[in-house]
Amino acid sequence: QKQADYAARYFLLLAASGAISHANWGSLICQREGLIDDGLTEDEYPSLERVAYYKSADGELKNYRQHPSFNAVKTVANILQGAQYVKPVASAKGLEIHYFIQGNQHIHVAWTINGRAAFVHDIYSPASLANAKLLNRDGDILEHVEIITESPIYLVWQTEKAIQAKTNPQLAQDLKMCIRDSLCGI
Repeated sequence: QKQADYAARYFLLLAASGAISHANWGSLICQREGLIDDGLTEDEYPSLERVAYYKSADGELKNYRQHPSFNAVKTVANILQGAQYVKPVASAKGLEIHYFIQGNQHIHVAWTINGRAAFVHDIYSPASLANAKLLNRDGDILEHVEIITESPIYLVWQTEKAIQAKTNPQLAQDLKMCIRDSLCGI
C-alpha cells in the first residue's frame, strides 16, 4: 500500500511539474519494485540488481499478479491523461493539493505527507463537496471524505467554473495517523 501511495504521488507530481510529455515505470514487472509481481521468490533473483535495463520479464505468466501500485498508477493515467495543470492549491507544509482541468472536469488531487492528515471541511465548503465526485487512490468512488491522508484522493467536479478551496489550507494540528506506535514515536 505504501508503494502504491508513493507511485501515485510521484506521477501526480510529475504531471503537476508540466515538464514532461510522458513518464514510464522502468520495471513494470518485478516482485521487488514492479507494478506487477512476477511471482519469483527472493532466491530466484540474480544477485546483481537490475535497475535500468530489463532484457526480459521473468517468472511465469500464470504467477503474475498486480500490486496495489498498478491500480494507483492506472488511476493517475486514466484521470489526468490529457488534462491541463492549472496550479497548486496547496503545496507546502505537508499538504499537497493540485488542480487540473480536463474539458468540463475540474480535478483536485490531494494528499498529505506520511502520517499527517487534513480535514476536508477545513479546505472545501459543504456545497463544493456536495457537487464533487470523490475517488480514492485506486479510482474507487467514495461516498464521502472526512480527512485527507497520505493516500491521494481525487475530487472531480463537472462544471464550467473554477473550483475554489478555502484560503490557506493546512494540515490538522496535532493529528498524526499511525500504523504502529513506533512509527509516531509514542
